Amino acid sequence: MTPISDSALPIVESAFPFSGATMNFKLVAAFVVPALAACIIYYASPMRLTNVLVAAIHDVERTYFDALDARNSVLSAVYSLRLKVSVIRETTLRNSLSQHVAFREFLKGRTFALFECIEEVRVLQIQIEFREKLSTPRLKFCGT
Repeated sequence: MTPISDSALPIVESAFPFSGATMNFKLVAAFVVPALAACIIYYASPMRLTNVLVAAIHDVERTYFDALDARNSVLSAVYSLRLKVSVIRETTLRNSLSQHVAFREFLKGRTFALFECIEEVRVLQIQIEFREKLSTPRLKFCGT
């Protein structure tokens, strides 16, 4: 075996289109960028957001039924949101049967509609909790 001299290494390195730190950066970028893109697509996917939306509407209903003296306006808001969530969920499930249609819906901004609906549900939950706190009698401590 013949040993490779140190003077031969620069010749070998110059044969590659990139070398040294640039090569390491491009290799890392080649793995990190697709992984990051996959994470973003997963967290913004309509299927995952639909599950979050369903969980949020269940939390609102639980909060509503825990609040015993809720008003009729809150009840109608819960039911209208329940209908909206049901329509969004069925549309998303139907579109998820085809990857092409699901991706097209993603590009059309379905994700933003889901984020908006999730926010509406959470705002309603906060309103219900606030009304519940206002309606509960405060305990008086001795000497106050």
